[in-house]
Amino acid sequence: MKFILIFLGILMVLSGVGILINPEIITDIFAGNEVDSSLYIGVIVFRLIFGFLLVWTAKLSKYPRVITIFGYLAIFAAVIFILIGHDGFQNFMSEIIPVLMAQSQTAGLLSIAFGGFLIYAYSGEK
Repeated sequence: MKFILIFLGILMVLSGVGILINPEIITDIFAGNEVDSSLYIGVIVFRLIFGFLLVWTAKLSKYPRVITIFGYLAIFAAVIFILIGHDGFQNFMSEIIPVLMAQSQTAGLLSIAFGGFLIYAYSGEK
């Protein structure tokens, strides 16, 4: 189970590097899925699975409390997206994309930092 989270950490580091190199990746992903509900469903499903994985495997990490908090935050975000619905999600994304584009380097660095933290927290012994 630890290897899944280490792999997700590696993917987050790589996506952060990709965002640093080419920030338009963010708008390209969301531009094609504005009306389609697959992005909305994918975000919810990913956050729920990711959150449950973090909560379930937190005791295997070096920082179980921090990992548990991140897991519950991911689950909470998924529940919020369910509550606001598809239209609210589209409105949220249309408002947040310009902010992310203006702060793309910060978003990329945060992705790299969180991915690196996951890799470190689940690598080696407690």
